[in-house]
Amino acid sequence: MENKGEKLGQLVRNSFSNSATDVLSKKAADELGLPQGIHVGLPLIDSYAGALGGLACKSPIPEAHLTERLVIVAGTSSCFMASSEKAIFVPGIWGPYYNVLIPNLWLNEGGQSAAGKSIDHIMQIHPAYNDLKQLADEQNKNIFDILNEILHNLQIKYKVDNISLLSSNLHMTIDFHGNRSPVADPELGASISGLRFDTSLDNLAIQYLAVLQAVAYNSRHIIEAMTKAGH
Repeated sequence: MENKGEKLGQLVRNSFSNSATDVLSKKAADELGLPQGIHVGLPLIDSYAGALGGLACKSPIPEAHLTERLVIVAGTSSCFMASSEKAIFVPGIWGPYYNVLIPNLWLNEGGQSAAGKSIDHIMQIHPAYNDLKQLADEQNKNIFDILNEILHNLQIKYKVDNISLLSSNLHMTIDFHGNRSPVADPELGASISGLRFDTSLDNLAIQYLAVLQAVAYNSRHIIEAMTKAGH
């Protein structure tokens, strides 16, 4: 922050404020090996860039306003991005921030500190994980295809109406890295209820199903909090 942040640059621009003159300079083009004159977009935070791309997608509801759409940017963690014309304060949800994504709109951001990471973790700590990888290699399939096939076979074996019922006695939360939203407790830990002395591939598949459901339930918790507050 020395010299008023000179190294970072002192020209602050809003999203979508590009002009025809915002192009790559000759010096930068030479250093990057790119043609001079390429239009340069304003940078965005990774999840914001994902939200912008999501909002640019064609909506299945053509008349839906930008303030009526939610973008979930999912990966290792996940972000739930919702815009509004007025500032909406949601307990446990970041924001509202003005003019950071869509011009003249406010943005709220919910999140899961460990979404995809929780799924990976539950699978990788299971004793049958190496067997799963070996089976996938032998059949030249993705491990998730193998797990889905196992769950389908278990549904037939146990004669349940819906695959989701296979985890009726196994429940999880995904707060391995605290809860970002909407509880907003960094000290909260994950929990698993219903474990048994079962190290089989079938059990791994059911745990995989349970952690998917945990991600979905936490997503619903976030969305319900945002909806209740006015989104």
